[in-house]
Parts: sequence; structure tokens; C-alpha cells
Amino acid sequence: MISILHIVLSTVTGGMENFIYNLATVADLGKYRMSIGCLQEIGYLSEKMAKLGVETQLVNKMIPGFSIIYPRQLIKFIKNNNCRIVHTHSGCWPKVAAACARIPGVKLLYTEHGRGYPDNRLTVWQDKIASHYTDTVVAVSQSLREYLISKVGVPDSKVITINNGIDTERFKPSPERAAIREELGLTDSEFAVGVVARLAPVKNHRFLINAFRQVVKNNSRARLFIIGDGPLRAELEELTASYGLEKNISFLGDRNDVPRILAGLDAAALSSLSEGISLTILEAMSCGLPVVATAVGGNSEIIKNGQNGFLVDTDNTAELADKLSLLGNNPELRAQMGRDARDNIMSKWSLSKMNERYQGLYDQLLTKK
Repeated sequence: MISILHIVLSTVTGGMENFIYNLATVADLGKYRMSIGCLQEIGYLSEKMAKLGVETQLVNKMIPGFSIIYPRQLIKFIKNNNCRIVHTHSGCWPKVAAACARIPGVKLLYTEHGRGYPDNRLTVWQDKIASHYTDTVVAVSQSLREYLISKVGVPDSKVITINNGIDTERFKPSPERAAIREELGLTDSEFAVGVVARLAPVKNHRFLINAFRQVVKNNSRARLFIIGDGPLRAELEELTASYGLEKNISFLGDRNDVPRILAGLDAAALSSLSEGISLTILEAMSCGLPVVATAVGGNSEIIKNGQNGFLVDTDNTAELADKLSLLGNNPELRAQMGRDARDNIMSKWSLSKMNERYQGLYDQLLTKK
């Protein structure tokens, strides 16, 4: 059996963490033994992973700064795991590369899920060094691959693109839509938009709330459901209250029934300043929802502007409000866009296709000298 150790910052609910869970659900567990090491925090997703037989452990704390040079605790953790492949993810790369460079026989794979905003020089420099000790780098979008090569300096020969995929049977339109809307307190005449994202600066929820304020001025029955949690929750709730939008904007926190909630909505939005390939966009589109998102990262590789959703600039509040209002005022348009969105995900972004690519990559790494 091939032992694969995933190393992440945490297993708190998020797009990157859901990616690992998705990978585990379709992995050949007769061939691969997966485990997870967390550098910061063990969260809710570890409970779900445990049901799949995937164990999560917390790596002992390391000395800040010095751990980039010699991460003693991480080296010990990887050795004790007896893994053949270390698969690390955004936020951990330099430390993990420094550790694997000192462990003979271990192959290192890194998946870049999206860059920080703004991308600082120290991070770029550390990642460039880490790439020299990494066997293969995976970018989740073509635009991200190009960025890693041109801006970070990762050798072209080391970087490949594997698009994210999702479970299209789990995320799909539901015949219980009317019941779901009733649970959410929605009537048939209300226009309901959802955003699923961690409440962190890079997700730019303030921009979305400001735009939705304009939407509500033209349609008092518009509703926005903010799904997810994070450090900015109190600040965003205060902003919502200052606008008097408590009846229009609901903060649902982290939820384990996201597919069901999405199936009861009319559209989805994402206002990020930076993205790789957004799982939340894929999931919403798989549920048959048109998506209005900022034109960053790999979003344009998923959304065909004007066909299955809309792309807007990151600083154009009026444009975001206009596109959401257009969908709110045109049920037939959003139904057609929703069908196109579902068709697109079914044909290009399935979980099985993503899994085939990664399993092929794992096998290739083990034969690499």
C-alpha cells in the first residue's frame, strides 16, 4: 500500500480542505493509505475524514522563523509517518520542502490552490527556493500555472495543471427545493443569493455587502445568505447592521448541509480578490445556479461571461449590483444560465477526472528517479 501524507495548515472548513476531503472520497483506499498532518489546527473536516479511515494529527509547534531553515518537529513527524509521498498545500510549502529535503526517499508534491493578495516578496522568494526541493508542483488553474512560472520562478518543467473537481451527485438541483426555501424562511417571490467562503480579507465580503445594499434598494425582497465563518464575522455583521440590512442578509456560519442550502437558492456570488479554481463556484454551478464572481484567478476558466454567469471587476460595486439585479429581475435568464452552468460542470469539472489525474501523478512520482 502506498502511504500519502497530506500536510495542511488546518482542517477548518474551507475550499482547500474540502479539496482533500473530495480526494479521499474517491481514492482507491486499497492502494493508497492517506493521512493528514496539521501545522496549526485540527477542525471539523477531520471528523468527516476519520469516517473514511483518514487519520489527522497535529504537528508539534515549531520555532518561528527557524522552522523555515530546519523544521525539526516536522522532519520527525514525516519520518514517523513512514510515508512515500508528502502532498502539501498552500501555506505550508517552504517548511515542508525544507523538511523533505532532509529525508531521503520521500517524494514531495505541492498543490497551489491560490496566491495571497497581495503576494509579498518574502513569500515569493521562499516559494521559489521550495520549488527546488519539490518533485512536482500542481496549479489548479492555467492562469495560476503561468503565475508560478513567470512571477514566482518555478521551473516550467515542474509545473502541471490539474483542475479541481467536485461530486456532481452530491451537488445537484433538488426536488425538495420548496421545502428547503421554507426552512430558510424564503417565499417564492424572494430572490435568494448565496456566498460560501471563509470570512477573511481575501474573500472581500465587504465589497459584496456594499453591492447588495444597492440590490436591496431596487428589490426589498432580495436576500443574501453568507455561509462560512472566520475572523471578519463580527466586523461584517456590524457593517450589515449599520446599513439596516439584518432582514436581507443572514450569516449562517459553517454548515455541513451546504449542498442542500445551495439547492434552495436562485444564484450565487463570490467577491474574492484572489482565487485559484474556486470549489464554491463549481459547487454552486453544479447545483444549477448562475454565479456572479470577480474576474480573478481561474474564475474566468469556469464562468463563461453572459452564458452561465457573470464576471465583474473587483472594485466595481455598481457592476456587481447590476448583474445580481439582472438575475433577480429575470427568472427565465437565471434558469437558462443555471442549466448551462450545470452542463458545464458535468462535462469538465467532475471529481472522477480530478482523481484520475492525481492517482496517475502519485504513481508517476514513485517511478521517478
